[in-house]
Amino acid sequence: ITSNKNHKQGDHVHASIQKFLIPKFSKLVDAGKVYSIQNFKVVDNNGNYRPVSHQYNLLLLPTTTMNELRGDHSSIDVHQLEFQDFENLEKRVGDNTLLT
Repeated sequence: ITSNKNHKQGDHVHASIQKFLIPKFSKLVDAGKVYSIQNFKVVDNNGNYRPVSHQYNLLLLPTTTMNELRGDHSSIDVHQLEFQDFENLEKRVGDNTLLT
């Protein structure tokens, strides 16, 4: 989930599902497409090995619905990376908060 090509660090958020919901959502989602998502929970993004530094995580629920949005979405990045200065990498050694 992201905003646009002019994004700043922290403006994209990770979404999670519980293991038992994988069959439901794997049938609903195709990589590279854009979706409208309804009925999810916003939770604190704590824990280890976070893929993004955003303070919140979207938790998809059994009642979550997703609808593909058609049209031109070229302004939305398919992938986003959080680049770090080389000096910051050494500070992350032994810190499992974010994926590095």
